[in-house]
Amino acid sequence: MVEVYLTLLSARPDGLVYRKYGLEAAARVMRMASKALSLDGPWSPRGLRYIRLMDSSLWKRRINPGSTADIVATGISLVVLDSLASRLTDSEMTGEQA
Repeated sequence: MVEVYLTLLSARPDGLVYRKYGLEAAARVMRMASKALSLDGPWSPRGLRYIRLMDSSLWKRRINPGSTADIVATGISLVVLDSLASRLTDSEMTGEQA
């Protein structure tokens, strides 16, 4: 999930950051996400340290890349719901008694 979030964040300016803080702040967040990925993101100690630094830096500036986070959270929710739905029988989904 972290890698997906960083990948999306590095590809396009986050809408919420852009609206609240401008293009330069949104571009800075994109560069930070790209750097985190170049350090192997959550898969390496260096990447994890940089992600923590990135999080701390954004937190101090009160910058929240919320638009991208919402997209990732929605995608995860859809995958989970699809997985749960595939486990239900047709009668369970319609509420009918067998």
